[in-house]
Amino acid sequence: MAASLTTQYAELTRRRVAELAAEPSVDQMNEILRMLGRWRSRVLANTYLRHEGAQIRGGPFAGMAYVTEATEGALVPRLLGTYESELHPYLKAFAQEGVEAVIDVGCAEGY
Repeated sequence: MAASLTTQYAELTRRRVAELAAEPSVDQMNEILRMLGRWRSRVLANTYLRHEGAQIRGGPFAGMAYVTEATEGALVPRLLGTYESELHPYLKAFAQEGVEAVIDVGCAEGY
């Protein structure tokens, strides 16, 4: 049986902490914190997906089926429909004008 996500990150954290010098650098500590941030983001996403599924709940893409893993950044804001909310008025305006497609060149999964 595969180890749980939490077990995997706990072991990785133990290894990283064991490798630290007596006085770790800020960069070393930040890397550990970033790793734990990724774990937290994934745990939140897994919990949300288990209860709500992978359908976007609000915003301009409400109702759209979405992916269950993000290659970049947090997944939960996308599923809630709050991701890049500053762009929502522009997307709404494009839709009202009848624009059929908007290309976001740096869009990872294509939100």
